[in-house]
Amino acid sequence: MRLVVTGTPGTGKTTIASRLAEMLNLRYVNLNRELVKSGACRYNPEIFSYEVIDVEHAEKLVREILLENDNSVFDTLLVELVDPSLIDWVIVLRLNPYILYRRLREERGWRGRKLCENVLAEILDYSLVKAIESVGEDKVIEVDTTGKSVEEVIREILEKMSSCSPSHGVVDWLSVVDPEFLLKLDLCREGEDEL
Repeated sequence: MRLVVTGTPGTGKTTIASRLAEMLNLRYVNLNRELVKSGACRYNPEIFSYEVIDVEHAEKLVREILLENDNSVFDTLLVELVDPSLIDWVIVLRLNPYILYRRLREERGWRGRKLCENVLAEILDYSLVKAIESVGEDKVIEVDTTGKSVEEVIREILEKMSSCSPSHGVVDWLSVVDPEFLLKLDLCREGEDEL
């Protein structure tokens, strides 16, 4: 079994992926870290993001890592590099944008453009769209982690997997986000004053 856990930074990818691996007695693999080690990607601390330097090399490396690691849970922001024929499920973690904003700002110390870009990406379903485009709707499980314990999130994932029930369209942040907050995020993203 090969599972991929993805989502906007701050939604709980590493926590959920490592705990899921532990509970299922699978290996945990941080794909982003492996890509950086190989030189196919680099982490840019100024914008809190991974930049793919060599797409062909990165795709080849991800394929090799997947093939070498059956029975694993892969943690990544770069789901578009994953060959859909080599994975069973992509789990996309979601989090209320207001909580995500506070978490990234207060717990991680993020500021400015990258903070606002990531919150906007969550509101606009960026990780979900990337996952569906990359592996197809039938392999995607979307989980709203808002207000849930790690155990509750994992239980929901396991229920969806055991019933072979892909799910997406679980959340619609645009229906709950105040338009003024959205406008402020967009202005911040464009280099205007921070929220």
